[in-house]
Amino acid sequence: MKGILLHVCCGPCATHSIIELEKESFEVTLFFSNSNIHPEEEYETRLNSLKKYAKDVNVPLVIDNYAVEEWLKLTKGFESNPEGGERIYSRRLFCPRCHIGFEDLDPRLFSFNSRHGACPRCQGLGTLNDFIDNLILPDLGRSLAGGAIAPFEEEPLKRQKKKHKRLLMNPHMAVEML
Repeated sequence: MKGILLHVCCGPCATHSIIELEKESFEVTLFFSNSNIHPEEEYETRLNSLKKYAKDVNVPLVIDNYAVEEWLKLTKGFESNPEGGERIYSRRLFCPRCHIGFEDLDPRLFSFNSRHGACPRCQGLGTLNDFIDNLILPDLGRSLAGGAIAPFEEEPLKRQKKKHKRLLMNPHMAVEML
């Protein structure tokens, strides 16, 4: 599956794009970078809407810092331009206005599992797993057979507990049953 980073400004604007991109077999990651949204309350309202939506549809969300002062400095002098107004394009990957140059685009820059484009948050894995250790192993004094792994004591994993025990009892497994 191909990954794609989709810039969005709120939950509702992302819905159609995500549906269409997933139909095309893209694994979508949302990117919220909108220091241009004012006032900050509006920014927070949109961000909260997007967080809820991303959680509901199980899509990763990357959030950039709200740097309104920096955005205002970068856009000074363009206040009277209409949205979608003057654009400067360069084939040299260099902006003549701000004097910033960019390296040639390379597919590796957009790959989660390449050191060139690896996401620092997921460390190149393309997924995030947030676990609270003390909820998984609440009593470190318990053995595996005695229920040390809390999720195996509750449905739906409880039904599979015997299967897990059989795997752990396999003489070819390097797991010590305490």
